[in-house]
Amino acid sequence: MSAARRRSARTRWLVWALVGALSVGGALGAWLVLRARGERVVLTLVPGRSVWQAADAIEARFPGTRAAVLARAADEAWVRALGVPVRARAPRGDGVQDTWLEGFLFPETYFFSPDAEPDAILTRAVRQFGKVFGALQVSHAAQFAALERELGLGPAEVVVLASLVDKETGRKDEAPRVAGVFLNRLRRGMRLETDPTLMYRPDRVGRAPSPRERKDASNPYNTYAIQGLPPGPICSPSRAALIAVLEAEAHEYLFFVARRDGAGGSAFAATLDEHRANIERYLKDGGKVPKP
Repeated sequence: MSAARRRSARTRWLVWALVGALSVGGALGAWLVLRARGERVVLTLVPGRSVWQAADAIEARFPGTRAAVLARAADEAWVRALGVPVRARAPRGDGVQDTWLEGFLFPETYFFSPDAEPDAILTRAVRQFGKVFGALQVSHAAQFAALERELGLGPAEVVVLASLVDKETGRKDEAPRVAGVFLNRLRRGMRLETDPTLMYRPDRVGRAPSPRERKDASNPYNTYAIQGLPPGPICSPSRAALIAVLEAEAHEYLFFVARRDGAGGSAFAATLDEHRANIERYLKDGGKVPKP
C-alpha cells in the first residue's frame, strides 16, 4: 500500500472512531479516540485498593475487560505461574470468588497501547510487584529472616500483613507503628481484630462494618473470628507498607483507633483501658470495643 493510501485509510479510521466515540460516549468513546490516535492509555493502580477495584479501574480504561481480569484473579495456577508468593489456603467457603491475584498488582501508573489485552496488563503490574518485592528481599534479607524465625512469617505473610497496614493507615509516617501493633498482637496470640478484613468482599468494599459483620464467622477473612492473619492479602500494598512491616516500630502498643478530631492519624494504646479511653476521646459518637 502506498503512503498516500495508508494516510487515507488512517483518516477514514480516525473519522469512524470519532463518530463512534460521539455515539457511544463514556469510557468506550474515549478508548476509541485513543486507539485512533495511536496514543498510550494511562492506567493508575492505587495503593490500598482491592482486586475488584483494580478491575474497575482497568475496565474504565479498557472497556470490556473486567470479567477477564476477575477470571484471572480467580485462576490460582495462572497467578502462581507468575512467580509471586501466593499463600497456601483453602478455597473461600462463603460464596465469594477466590482472589489469588490480590496483593500482587503493584500500585503505580502504567502506560499501555489501547489494544493491550487483560493478560498483558495484569502481567505487567505483577512483574512490577516482583521487581519491587525482590529488591526488598535483598535489601532487607535480615528482616525477612527474623520474621520467619520469630513468627513463622514468610514472604507471602509479609504481603498479607502489609495489605492490612495499607488499609489501616494512609500515613507513611504511621505505618511502621501500625505494623508494630499487629506484630505485637501476633506475638501474644491475640486476634488482630482489624475492621478492613471484615469488608473483604466485593459487596462490602468501601463502607464501614456493622456489628453483625464483626460476628460473621462465615467470612474467612474476619480477623475478629479467626486467629492470626487472614488467608490472603486484602489489597495491593504500597512499597511503603511493605517496608513498614520489615521495619516495624518496636513498642508496647496493642491497640489503635482512628482519630476523628481533625488531626488525623491514629491514637495508640498499650492496654484495653487506654484504648477505651481513646475511643471516648477521639470518636465523636463513642462506641464499644470488643474484648481481645
